[in-house]
Amino acid sequence: MKAFYEANEIPADSVARAVAYAIEQPANVSINEITLRPTQQEF
Repeated sequence: MKAFYEANEIPADSVARAVAYAIEQPANVSINEITLRPTQQEF
């Protein structure tokens, strides 16, 4: 299981950029949910 997660992990800086994107939106934009998935995952 550890090998699976190491092969498909999302780097912390990528997660931080996604969160920063959501925070930086104007007041009239509501982001209710963020779903992050690795692009190399087969399923």
